[in-house]
Amino acid sequence: MTAMTESLLINRFGKRLGFADPNVITLDPATGTGTFPLAVIDRAVARAQQLRGAAGDVQAARSLAKNLFAFELLPGPYSVAHLRLGSRLAALSGDKVEAAQVILTDTLES
Repeated sequence: MTAMTESLLINRFGKRLGFADPNVITLDPATGTGTFPLAVIDRAVARAQQLRGAAGDVQAARSLAKNLFAFELLPGPYSVAHLRLGSRLAALSGDKVEAAQVILTDTLES
């Protein structure tokens, strides 16, 4: 799913960096433990490194810290997702980035 979405972002919408583009906002409405957002991070980092070299992962992590959102209803998976995403972004950026945008909410509630 992430490969197909990244392909559309690059080829159809002209977002050269795919998920790492500063104008691309990614939302996972039922993230669970964060598997989909982690795949987005991995693809974004790989694309940024391919285009920008060694500094690409830091740039991608900083962009994703602002533009990657994950919603979860259950407190347990929410906590795991928050930890996994925050840890991955911090490791990639080489320093402390803003907290991962994982939000405890019910996306089906009006």
